[in-house]
Amino acid sequence: MKLSDKELLKRVLYDDRHEDADDSVVDADEQLDEAIAEIKETTVEPVPAKKAAAQRRKELIEQEKAKKKKRRKFLLVAVPLAFVLTLAAGAIAYDYLSSWGTIHHNVVVSNIAVGGKTLEEAREYLDLRLSEYAEDPVEVIHLPLLVEAGEAEDSTEDPAEDSDEYEEDALNWEIYAAELGLSFDTTAAAQEAFDFGRSENLLEALRDRAMSYLEDHQVAVTASADDEKAAERFEEIRSETDISPVDSRVTLEDDTFEMVSGSDGIKLDETELIVRIANAVLTGSYQADAPVEPAPRDIDDANATRAAATANSAKALPIEISYNDRSWTYESEDLARLITFKRNDRLEDEDVTLFSSEPTPTTDFVLEAILHSDEVQERVIDRLGADVNRAPVNARFSVRGGEVIIHPSEIGSGIDTQQLKEGMAEALMVTDAGERSVEVSMNDHEPRRSKADAEAMNIRERIATYTTTFSASNRPRVNNIRLISEILDGTIIAPGEEFSFNGTTGQRTAARGFQEAGAIIRGEMSTSIGGGICQVSTTLFNTTMDSGVQITQRINHSTFLSAYPAGRDATVAWNGPDFRFRNTLDNYILISTATTDSSVTISFFGLDPGYTIDVRTGEFRRSNFGTEEVRDNTLPRGTRVVERAGQRGGTINVYYTVRDGNRVVREQTFTSSYRSIDEIVRVGTQRPASSDDDSGSGDD
Repeated sequence: MKLSDKELLKRVLYDDRHEDADDSVVDADEQLDEAIAEIKETTVEPVPAKKAAAQRRKELIEQEKAKKKKRRKFLLVAVPLAFVLTLAAGAIAYDYLSSWGTIHHNVVVSNIAVGGKTLEEAREYLDLRLSEYAEDPVEVIHLPLLVEAGEAEDSTEDPAEDSDEYEEDALNWEIYAAELGLSFDTTAAAQEAFDFGRSENLLEALRDRAMSYLEDHQVAVTASADDEKAAERFEEIRSETDISPVDSRVTLEDDTFEMVSGSDGIKLDETELIVRIANAVLTGSYQADAPVEPAPRDIDDANATRAAATANSAKALPIEISYNDRSWTYESEDLARLITFKRNDRLEDEDVTLFSSEPTPTTDFVLEAILHSDEVQERVIDRLGADVNRAPVNARFSVRGGEVIIHPSEIGSGIDTQQLKEGMAEALMVTDAGERSVEVSMNDHEPRRSKADAEAMNIRERIATYTTTFSASNRPRVNNIRLISEILDGTIIAPGEEFSFNGTTGQRTAARGFQEAGAIIRGEMSTSIGGGICQVSTTLFNTTMDSGVQITQRINHSTFLSAYPAGRDATVAWNGPDFRFRNTLDNYILISTATTDSSVTISFFGLDPGYTIDVRTGEFRRSNFGTEEVRDNTLPRGTRVVERAGQRGGTINVYYTVRDGNRVVREQTFTSSYRSIDEIVRVGTQRPASSDDDSGSGDD
């Protein structure tokens, strides 16, 4: 029986040896039908049917063999790979689940294992461990003999590793972390540890977790210190490590300006030292080198050489200064005394620089040759004579018969010092000897306060006045009262300004005319230069209360003085108690004083605010004094002599109230506490002299 082409192909393709025998027969029939149809369609020339079918069968067989080979290779790779992936997926799932909500197992923070802990647990654990680490001091080491200026030591090696190289005189300091205010950012470190292996990029997270099984993932801790504490603690180290730089400078030698070379220095690198101490704590080495860095000088040799050259050029030729029909010639030696040197960052407004053709250094700091203001004043301006200068006079106030008088101001005249110095600086840099000249010019000098200014200050009427009296017999005391009153007279206090008795009157010295007189010193009656001026400060205190302004400082005497109203005294002393008040009025206050041999009056003038002043004295709660008896065998028995009278102390309040109509402007209470002074009584203990016995037998 002859098989058709279709049957023959089916026999070949689906015999008992074919591994895909279980495939659907329907699918095979469809493929064969399509193959036969394709053969028929692609046949261009007539070919015998048997030959064409054989050829096609051969091609289909080869294709099917190739497919079988590919399937076998795929199965050889796919099955093991699927197994590996299954294992990996299980490992990943286990890794994620085992560290769910906690830090990955293989994470350490500065060698402290924190794996398996929650974020908060890790932070608390780090705080505990690091606080234990910080309990031990760090040894800071410095080798002074191995460091020279300009060559900063900056070793990062552990000093313990090269201990054999250390000099015998190496310096050591023990520093505790607490002394620097050293703290560790455990919150950030714990967060970084927790974030490990949780990247949004899954592949990156898997890679990080996988690598951590080969080597632990390290997280660094950031440390910080209190700058002020560190600077204070490092002061001792700086005193040994630091070498201050010395600027190159210019000196005058044998009428020639010469450069003197300076030197660079070194300084402790405090920022790096803090880092090293923190690392020493974290690593447990507890040793750190003291790092130093160069401290270059601001003015180097080239900088100073330029300044010297400028000065030498300026004094090379004489200069002529003329005023009216007179002139003075300054030779090289004179000019050298007029020149000095300053750094550009220390120049003041009145300094005049000598500019030359020398190139300016391209540095932050430049040494400049300038005209010496004091020398120009002494050697140039003062030589012109006193008649060229007339100081201006400010408008001033005086009081006569209770009326304020304004005296007009006067315009002054004198040399324009700044213009003269600028003219000299320009002339000194001229190289033609015939053109090195300066003409002195005069300027009017306006007063600081004109009559119009004085009138605008509204000092028109008396606001307050107060008078105290004293004995005229103590002439040194009277002198001091009169002198301090004259100093105060005419003082003007601007609105809002605070007045200081000590600041206005200055130190009371014999050179200023003050004399030695009675004074209370540390509660005891004594004498001092300027004794008695508290009479004036007390009078001023009471005048101030009558004016309604704010009193900012007042101190009572240590003991009660009956010459003043109780609680209304004010003591002052240089570098001690002061009396102060603030001008809380809207206008200026003028202090006017008047004295006699037995009284002092102080008045305030300005514009009366119309205040109602109430000064009320409270109860004087007195305290008794004690009595101290001193035995005296020079006094007859039973005799009592008071050597020092006792004085009662006590406490009293003075209530100061200022009203503007019904409105209370100010309320102040001044409490005075006076201490008691014990009475000293000398008690006689001398026995009566015994009478001679004439009936005695005499000497044996």
